[in-house]
Amino acid sequence: MPFCNSCQNITFNPENDDSLDYFEAVIHPDFASLKRSAKSRKCTLCAAVYGMIRHQDLWFPSPERDEEKKTNRLDIALSIQYKVESSDGDEWEFVEKTGKNDGDAPTILTVRNGRPPSCSFRICNREVISRSSWRDEQEETAVSAVVLEGINGAIGGVSSDTSTGSDASMELMRLWIEKCKRDHKTCGKKPSESVPTRLLDVSFAEGESGVLFLVPSAQLNRPPYATLSHRWKKGSYVTTSSTEQEHIQEGIPAKLLPRTFREASITAKKLGLKYLWIDSLCILQDSRQDKVQEMPKMADYYQNAELNICAATGDSEGLWQERDGKATRPFDIPITIRTPGLRRKTRKVLMTVAPILKGVPSHLDSRGWILQERIFSRRTLFFDPYWVYFECAEMSASESCPEGVRRDQNTDFGELEDDIGTTVSRDPVLSDIGGMIRDLSSQVDSGMELGDAERNAAFGLWFNAVENYSKRQLSFETDRLNAISALAERFSRILKDKYIGGIWERNCLVCLQWCHGVEDMDQLTDTRVFEGGVFEGAPTWSWASVRVGDKPGLGDSTTVEVFSETNCVPLVQILGIKCEIESNTFSDISQAKLTLLGHPLCGWAYSRENGPDASMDMVTMAEELEALPHTNLPPGRYGSEGIKKFDQKLSRRWWLHIGGEMLGQRSQRVLDVFPDTGDAIVEGVFYLLPLADYPNDDNTIAKSRQYGRAFGLILKELDNGMFRRVGYTRVFMTDLMTAKTRSMVLV
Repeated sequence: MPFCNSCQNITFNPENDDSLDYFEAVIHPDFASLKRSAKSRKCTLCAAVYGMIRHQDLWFPSPERDEEKKTNRLDIALSIQYKVESSDGDEWEFVEKTGKNDGDAPTILTVRNGRPPSCSFRICNREVISRSSWRDEQEETAVSAVVLEGINGAIGGVSSDTSTGSDASMELMRLWIEKCKRDHKTCGKKPSESVPTRLLDVSFAEGESGVLFLVPSAQLNRPPYATLSHRWKKGSYVTTSSTEQEHIQEGIPAKLLPRTFREASITAKKLGLKYLWIDSLCILQDSRQDKVQEMPKMADYYQNAELNICAATGDSEGLWQERDGKATRPFDIPITIRTPGLRRKTRKVLMTVAPILKGVPSHLDSRGWILQERIFSRRTLFFDPYWVYFECAEMSASESCPEGVRRDQNTDFGELEDDIGTTVSRDPVLSDIGGMIRDLSSQVDSGMELGDAERNAAFGLWFNAVENYSKRQLSFETDRLNAISALAERFSRILKDKYIGGIWERNCLVCLQWCHGVEDMDQLTDTRVFEGGVFEGAPTWSWASVRVGDKPGLGDSTTVEVFSETNCVPLVQILGIKCEIESNTFSDISQAKLTLLGHPLCGWAYSRENGPDASMDMVTMAEELEALPHTNLPPGRYGSEGIKKFDQKLSRRWWLHIGGEMLGQRSQRVLDVFPDTGDAIVEGVFYLLPLADYPNDDNTIAKSRQYGRAFGLILKELDNGMFRRVGYTRVFMTDLMTAKTRSMVLV
């Protein structure tokens, strides 16, 4: 597509001739002029800018901006901003990681069109407008633009490009998939050749009379297939039941299915796949037995699929969204930059720009069941608000960066968004975890024994996944262990360890050391159901017993965190774990009991409002204790006035007073405790059980009681003599008394 008269000769003028920091080029006097040019389809730049503004209005509406467009008070301009040049005009901050001089050239071309947020292009070949090039006194020479590996050429001949389901989008997605299959070793690994029990045949999904068939995979020869990630919405989806299974095997009209299912079926077919797996249609939803058999296999189902199709758009149903492809892909524009005061007054270059795509975070990124799908899928195609996006374990790509960006587990998320020109807050760490899990699985399946380093790395991946999962929402709290059961099953294979309600038996001590990230106790929700002396669902000593990630506005601070250092010094002995496991080893659990042998300290809990005055002389332990070293009592910390003044900002802050008596002399300690849930602690008797200590910074062992900071559980005794976890604390062991050894049963 050529350029209109306004865009054939875009000239950037400095804001003033004395300062060459900010340049601007007006391309249209008002929005109406831009719209006419874009609608004529005669100018690449106008079509792109107009499309970007339309996309912006769709996802970031602004009534004020809409009104200004109607009254034509806005001109449309492009601007580039250089950082203020250093005093000697020569030195720039060199960023070794990127190999770029920060400040030497701008990375963004901004479209000024009214109120923020503004639209922007990513400058792909920023070196052509760098200040370093200004010092070149030679005559003007042609500067070649960035070569996009032939991708633009491959899709340039495709006429249809008006939605994310266009022929051009399909061709681009095919290129990404082929590149991944050809170049990425990690993405080619499958744990097995198993396929889902049932698949949907999408060969005849297109057209008004389109139909899908549910096919038992036993009749097939391990065919390639796709999977679908979507959010279940009550009343808006079709499911398969035991009674309807035969009917769907005979064929279900595509028009009876939700739009997301129809478009996913057609997408799979256009990408060369005959079969598609959709959980709600391929698992019998009224059969507990079928669910029990299928859920642990979902890791294999997603990992063995050729690709996963992700319905990432939130508000509107369906995969395909209308948009102008010209406003989502890179292109070249000829520009002139005026540089008065220099020997060369103008510089003409060919600049490659790519629209920066912006959208709100996907609703799927907050859903619990989606975590496994993100981790295990080898390739995922995201259908975002007005673009398509590709992710695998080694590459991310978007319409704005069709050549893709190579990644590994050390890639910075913020830098990746800058490089790819797509902002939707999608951290690729889950795909990275999936790639590392495949590597570990491959080693184990080949007969290799994991060493300590590999086992520790595997536990680290598990804890990372748990922390991410804990932020996510579930429609039914009873699914808290179900929705991560496939991941647990895969780690059980890798670790050769027994999994009990979120805890690994051989690594139990570390798994017990978890906490939440909520500072305001009012934001915590107590979801533990206590009946007959045991907790149903997950035991209180498991991270899965607490829900902290389902309140809007709390953000990442609500994640469960695990103190996963493996070099801790045990302060307890684990005597055993007992539980009743039902049909699914990795989800259904009841009557779970953990027996520990340790040194519990009995104390009195109270809040800041009640103050410590009445309790400071209280003896909470009559048994003989090892006294505190007097030199380790910070002055003023243990007086009532000092405590009342300590951090007045936190409401509902809790302390635990421990008072003992030895040879007629007092020995006491007051420490902060952090409840697991909003109503877990009330004033009264609680126990502190130190779990583990840690080496010092100089790697000396904290067991010597010098400066080590231990992790401890706060426990409440039940009527039956067992205990439940209600909170945690971190405490320097040098400040604690030592009690007699005692066994405790935690539920």
